[in-house]
Amino acid sequence: MLSFKRLGFCFLILELSDLVLGADLPGDPFIRVPDTSIPDTLLTPLIITPLGSSNVEARDEPGVLRGLLESRQSCSAGYGLCATGGCCPLGGRCCSNGGCCRAGYWCYSTGCCSVTETGCANVSCCPTGARCCQGGGCCKSSENCVITASGVKGCCPIGSTCSGTPGQCSNSAYVPCSNDDFCCPPGNTCYRDTNNTPRCSSPSQNPPPPAATTTTAPPRTTTTSSQALPSSSASSVSTGNGLPTPPSGSASRVISVTDSSITWKGPSWTVTFGPCNVNDTLPSKRTTSNDHSLTFISSTSTAIYANVASYNVYYDVFYNGFLTSYSPSTSLPNCTYVSLVRDLTPGVSVNITIFIYGASLQSRQAETDSSWTFDINNFVIMEPTRQTVTTKPSSSSTAAPALSSANRLERKGIISYVSYASLAGIILLWA
Repeated sequence: MLSFKRLGFCFLILELSDLVLGADLPGDPFIRVPDTSIPDTLLTPLIITPLGSSNVEARDEPGVLRGLLESRQSCSAGYGLCATGGCCPLGGRCCSNGGCCRAGYWCYSTGCCSVTETGCANVSCCPTGARCCQGGGCCKSSENCVITASGVKGCCPIGSTCSGTPGQCSNSAYVPCSNDDFCCPPGNTCYRDTNNTPRCSSPSQNPPPPAATTTTAPPRTTTTSSQALPSSSASSVSTGNGLPTPPSGSASRVISVTDSSITWKGPSWTVTFGPCNVNDTLPSKRTTSNDHSLTFISSTSTAIYANVASYNVYYDVFYNGFLTSYSPSTSLPNCTYVSLVRDLTPGVSVNITIFIYGASLQSRQAETDSSWTFDINNFVIMEPTRQTVTTKPSSSSTAAPALSSANRLERKGIISYVSYASLAGIILLWA
């Protein structure tokens, strides 16, 4: 009988020890369950993507290039001249504050946002489709921006009641990742390696810009006062839908998108009959993909016109180092021939490049249609109908160019022959 009592006591001790220790039970000691019918949801942290830098490290100061007929600013190779007077890398963006954004980014507030992001409250960037919260930071489209009674900001799923504080980074200099549950320094890209280990990738920096062009650089061969492209705020010279009228002594020539003088960069250029070709007689080329470009080179033209059709797109036009930026609100007029450059000298090579970035939506337009297109219809160039040969003036403005010794001998022989023939004729008549 005693042995059964001892055995029952042992079982009781074992049961109590399991309840007291509880080593394998999930712990959740800090979440309060309020006395409501709707369970509380813990706040999630704001998505914070700080503005990228648009500091002067990305730009180059222009030098003064003195040509034969004029002096003008010029940028080093690989850089384009901005309307602000600075130089930015080709493919990047010129910002109104004098800085630059690298390719794939656009100028917003005092910094840069990715072309896949929208600006938020002038202090941060949000993924496309996210909600911009007051004061900066973003929440998913399925969440509301909320502030708790204690002033803590966070995101709460729509239809839920949230409390508590969102998670925070152990390092106060870090910010939560927008796509995962760990933290990285501001501006870094959050990702996981092949071992699923959280990693932070610092943004690629532009290499230090080369030295600016100075007056010691070799002079350009151009001897004409070619005009730079008009700024985006200036009115372009438009000729309407019809072909531009060539000036006296010139003829116009249409350069179609199939011409070999145009080179294309990017895999998504497609031949189409765009909105400007109402009779389907002249094809266009279209892209709807970011970071595509085309380059047209001419060495026979005195003026170059372009005909484009764009929708909701940002693009730049470069002419021999000069840059003009266009946006959805300042783009070239559609289906209209616009003069890009005039007063050219035939025989001097001209390089025109159009770089297409894609759609960049402005602040608080996260839910706006982000579709865009860019069509290039054709170029039209003006060429002289006759060649003008310029000779070096002699000491006398009325003197003829000196003849070669061979020409002088030939001319002397002809004159002597004519003289002898005339004398023989006179003798025959006298006889």
